[in-house]
Amino acid sequence: FRFACWVTIRTQSQIDNQEPHSQPDQTNRTGSQRGTTCKSFWTRRDECLFLKQQRMEALKKFEKQSFDELVQLLDTPNAICTEAELDVLFLVLAKRLEGPQKPQKLLDHVHLLEVALTHTHSPLREFGTQQLLDAIAIDPSFKDSLIQKQPLINLVIECVKDDSISVFSRSLGILRQLGLPLFQSPEFAPKLRSIISHDGSAEKMRVMDLVCDVSNASLENVEFLFTEGWTDTLFEVTEFDFARSHNPDVLVGLNKMELLVKLL
Repeated sequence: FRFACWVTIRTQSQIDNQEPHSQPDQTNRTGSQRGTTCKSFWTRRDECLFLKQQRMEALKKFEKQSFDELVQLLDTPNAICTEAELDVLFLVLAKRLEGPQKPQKLLDHVHLLEVALTHTHSPLREFGTQQLLDAIAIDPSFKDSLIQKQPLINLVIECVKDDSISVFSRSLGILRQLGLPLFQSPEFAPKLRSIISHDGSAEKMRVMDLVCDVSNASLENVEFLFTEGWTDTLFEVTEFDFARSHNPDVLVGLNKMELLVKLL
């Protein structure tokens, strides 16, 4: 009892001795400000409840449809009206794709991946790249069929330039899995070179990182990439003279050094 009283008295004493600025000043807040805060809270709450209701309704609708019917919705005008419905649709599709048959299902429904990889909503681009990585993990021979899908691989290469880290890192993971045939292809190699020639330093470094990883996979890869000039391009891109640069970007310089260390 004495301990409880001491805590009570001590706490009250601390409160009494507080500096004026440490106490929340409610007197400075006008009634209109408090009203605005309250209105903002209820507005956000209503928006969250409405979004949740949209998703629940979409889930009930999509669960009743087959996988093929869900894929067809992507080509049906006005079938998907809101972003919430689109999110739920791809979540249901991801669930239906689970299992050892995923690689074959993806090959049978390449259009699904093309829609995902070209969508403005970054979680859907992440969905597309992740599905391909999962399929390769399930069946490594899936890579041989995948590289025959030229439009799809072109979209994966485009994702290397994506602003989303989760998207471009997954796309690089897919391209690493494809390995040397990617650089041997007359369709894909020029597209990779165009990124180096025309895009910003970040995109160049991503492609050069891919070159390093493919080169390190085998001696055959090293010889081919050297013969085709990829190694020379790597050295050109990583050339960075701190002494001559008026405004050296230290981070870029360190990234280039890291790439060179990979080749050792």
